[in-house]
Amino acid sequence: AGCGIPSLHFARKNPRVRMVATDVPHLLPLLRYNAKNVANCEVAPLTWGTEAHLEPLMAQRLDLIIAADVVFDEDFHDDFLDTLRKLSLGTPAAPRQPPARIILAMAMRMQEVDMFLRAAQRHNMELAELVTRPPPDPWGSDVGIYDCVFHPARLPDAEHEPPRKAGKRTFSDASTADGLST
Repeated sequence: AGCGIPSLHFARKNPRVRMVATDVPHLLPLLRYNAKNVANCEVAPLTWGTEAHLEPLMAQRLDLIIAADVVFDEDFHDDFLDTLRKLSLGTPAAPRQPPARIILAMAMRMQEVDMFLRAAQRHNMELAELVTRPPPDPWGSDVGIYDCVFHPARLPDAEHEPPRKAGKRTFSDASTADGLST
């Protein structure tokens, strides 16, 4: 959540929801300070791949997971995707019913996009474009917002590929397109 601006804005605009804003432990003091007057926002540590941080979240109801600006470092893609899968789907012993929806926003910097796409494919995650926004200045990057779904391990046979949603581009379509816009 960083300093929490999007999370806290969402919590304030939706007072009936319960928001859990997370980040690595050393960044939580600023997030806690910013969230101190937002009654429906809890702050919790979450280091991707750390079971001690996942356990309290696994015991809670999760309807929606929002992740923004988190795919810039290839070294963390696998831990991030493993964490998302577990938070969304639960575990074989305690599956989430229904799974938590995942919305991912990321800057469309091609090297990062390509590296994350490879990791998403390894983890059987499909990303369907919801919207892509141009940057406010000509030096910035477009921002893509995606609805993400984990699939079971895919069989190599093409007839077993999951159906694509009509009218929505998948992440692989968007990562190779010229001039992303909505």
